Amino acid sequence: MIRRDGVVLDVSVDCYFTYDTNGEINKAYGTTYNLGKQKEKEKELRDAKEKSIKLLNKQNVLLSLFDKGESVLFQWKNDKHLTIEYVSSNIEELLPGNVATFNSGFVPYDSFIYKDDKKRVFKEIELARKEKKDAFNHEPYRIITEKNEIKWVVANTVSQKDLDGKITHFIGSVTDITEKNISEKKIVHYLRLIDEHIVTTTTDINGVITDTSSAFCQLFGYTKEELLGKIYSILIPKNMEGAVYKCLWKTIKENKIYTGELKNIKKDGSIFWINSKILPLVNDENTRTGYLAIGHDITDKKMVEKLSITDDLTKLYNRRHFNNFFEKEISRAKREKKCIVFMMLDVDKFKLYNDTYGHQKGDEILKKIGNVLKGFTNRGGDYAFRLGGEEFGIILSLDDKEKIKEHAQRLVEKIESLHLEHKTNTVSKYITISVGVVFKKHDSHLSVKELYKRADTALYRAKANGRNQVAFD
Repeated sequence: MIRRDGVVLDVSVDCYFTYDTNGEINKAYGTTYNLGKQKEKEKELRDAKEKSIKLLNKQNVLLSLFDKGESVLFQWKNDKHLTIEYVSSNIEELLPGNVATFNSGFVPYDSFIYKDDKKRVFKEIELARKEKKDAFNHEPYRIITEKNEIKWVVANTVSQKDLDGKITHFIGSVTDITEKNISEKKIVHYLRLIDEHIVTTTTDINGVITDTSSAFCQLFGYTKEELLGKIYSILIPKNMEGAVYKCLWKTIKENKIYTGELKNIKKDGSIFWINSKILPLVNDENTRTGYLAIGHDITDKKMVEKLSITDDLTKLYNRRHFNNFFEKEISRAKREKKCIVFMMLDVDKFKLYNDTYGHQKGDEILKKIGNVLKGFTNRGGDYAFRLGGEEFGIILSLDDKEKIKEHAQRLVEKIESLHLEHKTNTVSKYITISVGVVFKKHDSHLSVKELYKRADTALYRAKANGRNQVAFD
């Protein structure tokens, strides 16, 4: 039907007729109904039906995903036992049993919650009820199967509410994390073992301590709080050889791994040794962000080593160490183009001293001379040795011949100034020494044996010239 304004309408018409005496229609009556609104309702019903079918399909897809996934889908009644109304078909992987039995509406979920965790789980549920939460998560808890197997699970839950906002059901996914939990516990256990037994520390690129292990703190005698934010250099002795320290920093600044034996100092001031491996730490852009040091205490090892290279009486290095060290020192001098300085000294008329005062007194003299030599070689690169009997050796890191002469002469004077009585000494009434010095440039190509022989010759000349003096090769 077309309305006067031109709008086309869908209508329904009911007609009634009257007839004359001859049986012919003489009048017609009709009722017209506008069908537009009815058509709209029918369309709304069709759309709603299609939407419901789509939602149902989506729900079936989601349910099928749960059926195949690791998480089990649950629907529980909001009652005191959390009665199960629905579970996805993969329930048997979590709780062995018949799916139909779980979906019967008579199985209480709380019967599966481990007794020690039940109070906590229901406390979380009660809080959700009280606050009418739309969703909440449980902290991991344990469930127990009919075979008394304990499993760790984590649950994510949403609330279903009625028109009054009251929670009627809970829907949630429950995931078995037993293996993950075991793995995490193992990792925590291993990390604790590492923390307690492995000496580790991390610093930023400037050497500021950012973390330490418990073993590190125990070894150094500090608490972690005392170390964090401090420069690592507080743990390094002030007399640590500069060459070692420079080599360390040069290596790690080139993003290389440094390995070496390093001196350290404890909070109480005692010195000990660590075999250290220091690794640069880099970010994803390969930019250095700090350093990780791993080590272990080798103090006992170093003490044994020191005993093997130390003279028992004077505590200077012994002849064995001298033989090994002198060869390396010559190689180092050639490599670094440094001069080689070796002094050999001998106590004047020492046999007569022992004959006069006894060997015990003679040992005391050697100890006192050893103490002087320790002070005389306290710079980095200077070393003192007891070569045997009353004979000593010194290796110096000096390149100036005049300074070497002055140095050697001061040593001679220092020994005599101790005023250690020696009645049978022909050059003084005190203990004196004679010194032979060999001074060669790095390109001299002399062997250890040749250098030793030249120093010995110089020492013989010092004695022949009257003792208590220095002679050069």
